[in-house]
Amino acid sequence: MAKSKKHNPTSQTEVVMEKKLKSKKRLVEDLSHENEPQPERKKKKKSSNIKVKPGDLICENTKNIVISQTKLEDMPITSIDQQEEDEEEGLTAEEKRILERKLKKERKKLEKKNKKASQESTMETAGPGPAVAAELALQYLRCWYENRQVWKFQKTRQTWLLQNMYDKQKVPDEDFAVLLEYLEGLQGSARATTVSKAESVVRDHDDSEEMTDRARQIIQLLS
Repeated sequence: MAKSKKHNPTSQTEVVMEKKLKSKKRLVEDLSHENEPQPERKKKKKSSNIKVKPGDLICENTKNIVISQTKLEDMPITSIDQQEEDEEEGLTAEEKRILERKLKKERKKLEKKNKKASQESTMETAGPGPAVAAELALQYLRCWYENRQVWKFQKTRQTWLLQNMYDKQKVPDEDFAVLLEYLEGLQGSARATTVSKAESVVRDHDDSEEMTDRARQIIQLLS
């Protein structure tokens, strides 16, 4: 029979002990490496992509914030008030007074500009006043008489002349003489309406010699 190999307990124990010692050494080395100071990593500076244009303002206490210049008259009053509060922080009393005077002037300028724009808008809506309308109508008539090549028909001017031609204060005698020549060119319903109006003036205003005299001339001309 083959002889069985003898087991050597002493050698196995030594092998196990050696393995345990090696593992402890590794643990000790790993712990020592972990406690060693790590080299500091350099932080990369983030590049700013904000472009500063000529004339822009950079905020003193905040980095990389650019504020474009804006005229105060283009800013609403609430924005001006907020700007005033922000700028007053850290200013001396004299600087605050100068800033207040400056903002007050800008507010007045803005109010004046808005008032002017409002007045212009009202005038455009209401149309020209009586004096302006009379002058424009007489200029229209004179242009017809003096320069036909430049003259252009305007119904609004003609209507004013037909409504006010009996009033000597609004249409002077020299302009009425020109107006009689102008009326010769009336056609259709405008001609008939003008004759009818003149007849009613003669009938209803017999106490006014000036009005009835002009009305009779118009009837004689157009009938």
